[in-house]
Amino acid sequence: MNDNGWMPCMNCMMMNNMEMQPMNMQPMMQEPMMEMEKDMEEEQLKMMYPIIYVKIMPLVKHHCDMHEEMHGTTHCPQHHDVEDMCDKIYKKIEKDIDEECGDDDDDDDDNKRIRRYGRRRAVKDLIGVLLLNELIGRRRRRRRRRPRPRPHYGWY
Repeated sequence: MNDNGWMPCMNCMMMNNMEMQPMNMQPMMQEPMMEMEKDMEEEQLKMMYPIIYVKIMPLVKHHCDMHEEMHGTTHCPQHHDVEDMCDKIYKKIEKDIDEECGDDDDDDDDNKRIRRYGRRRAVKDLIGVLLLNELIGRRRRRRRRRPRPRPHYGWY
């Protein structure tokens, strides 16, 4: 109660207290909301990936996991290893890609063959790019996680 016998509402008292606090002392309610908005935006962007990415990427991650299990996390694959992984992934999705893109029956066989080879090369290149990005990303994440050496001040 104040001098007039009037008691301000609790909300008013809380608002007055918040207004008096410096900006950095106010409750940080906005940060979690901003993080949620960023996560939602990221999910919306991920939904825009083409269907071919959605089909290829799980296989890429699986092959990277298998490679790490067989050779360890520090092994750097050679060019032929990456080519072999690309070929294996392509063979697994080749039928799906042919169904997705469809073949026109009115084209002659030579045109189909040329077009199919061009598409195959493009898809294999895409697989190679995704595979290399995944391998590089995994190496970077492992490098960042290592704790920095702390100085020893005579304590051994």
